[in-house]
Amino acid sequence: ISLSIFLLSVRLVVYDEGIYKKEFSKYNVYENLRGVDIENINKEVLGYFKGKQNLESDFFTLREKEHLRDVKNLIQFLNILLLSLAIILVVIAILLFNIGSIPIYIGKILLLTSLIIWLITGITYLSAIHGFKNSFDSFHEILFKEGSWLFDPVTEKIVVLYPEGFFYDMGKIILFVYFGYSLLFFLVGLTLELVDKHLQQKI
Repeated sequence: ISLSIFLLSVRLVVYDEGIYKKEFSKYNVYENLRGVDIENINKEVLGYFKGKQNLESDFFTLREKEHLRDVKNLIQFLNILLLSLAIILVVIAILLFNIGSIPIYIGKILLLTSLIIWLITGITYLSAIHGFKNSFDSFHEILFKEGSWLFDPVTEKIVVLYPEGFFYDMGKIILFVYFGYSLLFFLVGLTLELVDKHLQQKI
């Protein structure tokens, strides 16, 4: 459940155009790429990630497009993983419901899930604020070909469009959404546990 919620949080943030606009303003992307239709290019990139269109803009070099293709493949893999986990959770829920276990354990499951999310969020946040550069580099070294994600801002504008600080902020937003879901799970789980305890006292 925790992994599913994390993947859902990533999906929601990655596809939110409003977040990109705020980040472009924050990092002066509009000024640094004056004369370029930033929002249209970003919309094309997001459409490409969704598999709805190709990268037809000449804004990106061939090497940049190859990296974006690798990113698209990663996003599609995560989407497939999310869908697979969702199907597995639904099947498990149906099986537990048929044997009458869900009403008994749902509160505890939600509480445990929220605690796991808090732990993951805390560890990830602390590691990011104390060494984001190293975490960022390690992430790319693990998931992408060596050197394929390093660009020259003079000739390759992808790092001007999406500066490193942009990814730091996106990571924080993802964790914030992830943590928000955990609070919802915690409140629902706690409520169910209190209701269950109240009902048991009446019996």
